[in-house]
Amino acid sequence: MSFGSPYFTLPRFRYEKPDTLEKALSILQENKDDARILAGGVGLLNLMKERLVEAKVLVDIKGIKELHKLEYKKGQGLTIGSTVTLNEILEHPILKQRYTALYQAISTLSDNNLRNRSTLVGDLCEALPWIDSPAPLIAFDASVNITGPEGYRSVKVESFIKGMAEVDLAPVEIVTSITLPEQTDTSRSIYLKFARGTEFGLVNLAVVASNLKKYVDRSVRIVYSAIDTKPVRALEAESVFKEDLPPRDMISRAVEKIRDTIEPMSDNLASGQYRKHLMQVMTYEALTRIFEGA
Repeated sequence: MSFGSPYFTLPRFRYEKPDTLEKALSILQENKDDARILAGGVGLLNLMKERLVEAKVLVDIKGIKELHKLEYKKGQGLTIGSTVTLNEILEHPILKQRYTALYQAISTLSDNNLRNRSTLVGDLCEALPWIDSPAPLIAFDASVNITGPEGYRSVKVESFIKGMAEVDLAPVEIVTSITLPEQTDTSRSIYLKFARGTEFGLVNLAVVASNLKKYVDRSVRIVYSAIDTKPVRALEAESVFKEDLPPRDMISRAVEKIRDTIEPMSDNLASGQYRKHLMQVMTYEALTRIFEGA
């Protein structure tokens, strides 16, 4: 990642590596806005080199064992600790089977070497529009688990991201994990990304669906990122799938709803009009693949 900065070195900072969550929280409480959490460090260190983030104290949490939890419990779901690397997540056998869209999104994140350092929590907390993880996490109705001086709280990823590089996290709090609810045996999901001539997606799309044959119980969640400053859920399009219609008709109507109700942004990567075209094409492809064989 580079934004054209002339800097190649890190500014001066103090390095702390606590071995317990309590010690880490104490350091944050003492330094507040001057401190930053370091897990993988891929995004943070680059931003510091670019002088886009200022940190006088880096709190390395990789030595805190309880934050390295990667656990699936049947009937409850998947918990991913804040220091678990992307490659470690990809190796979990349940991910591709029950959380396919997240598996596909993580597979597109950087290269293999960076995935050995990068973490899912770190990617999410950057809250940049084009990052891959928010769309599938929101589609799976995932939650962010946070600990701070006031205790524990849990926030849906959909609410956690508040805007460009802005999340619901105080300087004295730590994200300990992300939890994805259990998926039913009928659940299906997909993640699509369109990027051309850039590492950044122009449109990222995640779809998670279950009970496709029973319209009363059918659930379809459609989430985009890279089209606005924060992820966008297509609620109007999702409502179409509660109707008792043939799959082809539902898909066509959902694409029409997206065309008529969502206005993507224009930036130096693509125009809003081009993004809207991509959204329609990608949504039709994703939904068609979801319903195939259902």
